Amino acid sequence: MDIFAGTSVCNGDSGGGMVFPTISGDGTSEWHLRGLVSISVSQENKKCDTSHYIVFTDVAKYLAWIQRFLTRKE
Repeated sequence: MDIFAGTSVCNGDSGGGMVFPTISGDGTSEWHLRGLVSISVSQENKKCDTSHYIVFTDVAKYLAWIQRFLTRKE
Protein backbone atom coordinates (compact mmCIF):
# COMPACT_ATOMS: atom_id res chain seq x y z
CA MET A 1 0.00 0.00 0.00
CA ASP A 2 1.49 3.34 -1.06
CA ILE A 3 0.02 5.73 1.49
CA PHE A 4 1.87 8.70 0.03
CA ALA A 5 0.85 8.28 -3.65
CA GLY A 6 1.43 11.93 -4.58
CA THR A 7 -0.63 13.41 -1.77
CA SER A 8 -0.04 16.69 -0.01
CA VAL A 9 -1.74 19.13 2.30
CA CYS A 10 -4.04 21.81 0.88
CA ASN A 11 -5.26 25.23 1.91
CA GLY A 12 -7.11 24.97 5.20
CA ASP A 13 -5.29 21.83 6.37
CA SER A 14 -3.33 23.56 9.18
CA GLY A 15 -3.78 21.62 12.40
CA GLY A 16 -4.62 18.45 10.50
CA GLY A 17 -2.86 15.22 11.30
CA MET A 18 -0.03 13.32 9.64
CA VAL A 19 -0.98 9.72 10.37
CA PHE A 20 0.58 6.36 9.56
CA PRO A 21 -0.88 2.85 9.67
CA THR A 22 0.66 0.05 11.71
CA ILE A 23 -0.26 -3.59 11.24
CA SER A 24 -0.31 -5.81 14.31
CA GLY A 25 0.55 -9.50 14.44
CA ASP A 26 -3.09 -10.53 13.98
CA GLY A 27 -3.38 -8.47 10.78
CA THR A 28 -5.46 -5.63 12.19
CA SER A 29 -4.36 -2.08 11.50
CA GLU A 30 -4.36 1.07 13.59
CA TRP A 31 -3.63 4.62 12.52
CA HIS A 32 -1.21 6.63 14.67
CA LEU A 33 -0.86 10.40 14.78
CA ARG A 34 2.75 11.47 14.28
CA GLY A 35 2.55 15.15 13.34
CA LEU A 36 0.29 18.16 12.88
CA VAL A 37 0.41 20.46 9.85
CA SER A 38 2.02 23.70 11.01
CA ILE A 39 2.97 25.55 7.83
CA SER A 40 2.40 24.96 4.13
CA VAL A 41 2.47 27.12 1.02
CA SER A 42 -0.85 28.84 0.39
CA GLN A 43 -2.10 28.28 -3.14
CA GLU A 44 -4.41 30.83 -4.77
CA ASN A 45 -5.95 28.19 -7.01
CA LYS A 46 -6.57 25.93 -3.96
CA LYS A 47 -4.66 23.09 -5.64
CA CYS A 48 -2.74 20.64 -3.46
CA ASP A 49 0.81 20.91 -4.83
CA THR A 50 3.20 18.09 -3.88
CA SER A 51 6.27 20.09 -4.96
CA HIS A 52 6.02 22.64 -2.11
CA TYR A 53 7.35 22.25 1.41
CA ILE A 54 5.25 21.40 4.45
CA VAL A 55 6.28 21.85 8.10
CA PHE A 56 4.85 19.46 10.68
CA THR A 57 4.94 19.69 14.48
CA ASP A 58 6.33 16.46 15.96
CA VAL A 59 3.54 15.31 18.28
CA ALA A 60 5.81 12.85 20.12
CA LYS A 61 7.80 15.74 21.57
CA TYR A 62 4.64 17.06 23.26
CA LEU A 63 3.13 13.83 24.63
CA ALA A 64 3.78 14.66 28.29
CA TRP A 65 2.15 18.07 27.86
CA ILE A 66 -0.84 16.54 26.02
CA GLN A 67 -1.29 13.85 28.68
CA ARG A 68 -1.43 16.49 31.44
CA PHE A 69 -4.42 18.09 29.74
CA LEU A 70 -6.16 14.82 28.92
CA THR A 71 -6.01 13.59 32.51
CA ARG A 72 -6.68 16.92 34.23
CA LYS A 73 -9.92 17.03 36.24
CA GLU A 74 -11.69 20.33 36.62
